[in-house]
Amino acid sequence: MNKELSKYSSYKLYIWKLLHSLINYFFNIYVKKKYSINDNCYLYFKKIGYYNQVLINYINFSESKYFSFLNLKLVKLILNFNTKVPILRINKINIKPKIFSIDKYTSLFTIWSKHVSTTFKTLNIFNNLYDELSKFAVLEIKYIDIDFECFKIKLLNIKCLKNVNKTRIFVDKLQIFYKDNYCCSINKFKLSHDNISGTINIFAKKMLVTIRNYILKHDIFNDINNILNKFKLNDNGKSPNIYFDKIEIQLMIHNHIIFELNKVINEANIVKFDGLVKIWKKQIFWIKQFKYNLYDNSILIDDIRIRLFKSSTDKLFKTFRPIYKTYYNKKPPKLK
Repeated sequence: MNKELSKYSSYKLYIWKLLHSLINYFFNIYVKKKYSINDNCYLYFKKIGYYNQVLINYINFSESKYFSFLNLKLVKLILNFNTKVPILRINKINIKPKIFSIDKYTSLFTIWSKHVSTTFKTLNIFNNLYDELSKFAVLEIKYIDIDFECFKIKLLNIKCLKNVNKTRIFVDKLQIFYKDNYCCSINKFKLSHDNISGTINIFAKKMLVTIRNYILKHDIFNDINNILNKFKLNDNGKSPNIYFDKIEIQLMIHNHIIFELNKVINEANIVKFDGLVKIWKKQIFWIKQFKYNLYDNSILIDDIRIRLFKSSTDKLFKTFRPIYKTYYNKKPPKLK
């Protein structure tokens, strides 16, 4: 009995070493040359119980038409052939994208015209396995840093769950920097896409937008418009359903003015929210059940209340005056 166990363990060790060598061989020969991955990247295979793990320390991709820089650190792929749900975990991703359109994928394997009769049947097994693995997937990423033109986006704790009919993305925190200056953050962000109906739902707990004096020194609206023009939008697509529990906009130009929008909803092209405006700690403006129709630009409001103090008008004037002079008061050039 002991001899049989020793033979089984030796066979198992031999198979593991053979599989490990084959993975390293194909990774070094095919994958690295095709995607121009750095030569120092190290891959190894590990088995824990019923799970098979493929681990990569880091990957540096060369420049392509989609990005100028892409770096992945501590990549772990977990496979369980019983459940057929791959789990991909990445510690950190650094990317500098160029464009936002991806070519449509056509086929996994191309078969030679003079193939053997059994070739199609053999490759069809791999195609079916790829289809099954692509239907269900779990992606977990700890950090993502996106550097695009003058904006930097940092995402923390990202999780993507995909099945046949639905894809869901969860982000604990999202931060946006404009020219290395903090300007926006979103907490508990969630995006879901239904493949059957084609609807997109966006949820978030809180969104904070900070506008300071440095934004007035740069044309941020023009920079945002240039980025939006690079996205290829389909006119026939449905507009996403959006729900934010709270949106807070802080103007810190000479004074501290806060715009609070609660229960912001965009559904069927109708925007709804309750609003509040504060100057420092004084509340001066309330609005309830604000509804704006994006089709005909009609506005419906249930209740509005305004309370002004002696210093409120002066604070509002001093805050919005620099914005007016920067974006609206365009004086014609002087003639000589």
